[in-house]
Amino acid sequence: MSDFLIRLTSVDEINQFIRLATLQPCGVQIASGSQTANAKAYMGVFNLDFSNPLHVTVCGTEDQRVSFLNSVQQYVIEA
Repeated sequence: MSDFLIRLTSVDEINQFIRLATLQPCGVQIASGSQTANAKAYMGVFNLDFSNPLHVTVCGTEDQRVSFLNSVQQYVIEA
């Protein structure tokens, strides 16, 4: 399991992040405060508070984590 922080500031960025998460064979969770959502589920992700950094957890192998981290690098603020 691996964690990092991201910031998403537009609907296009949110949609792109979800699309990239959906391509992953492993689980990806995204959290804002006490709310957590499956990063592959539009309904859950769009219910989060985007005014603060989001906490992302990748539940997979090290290779899967690195692959996903590389694909969303433009949104990462702390890895």
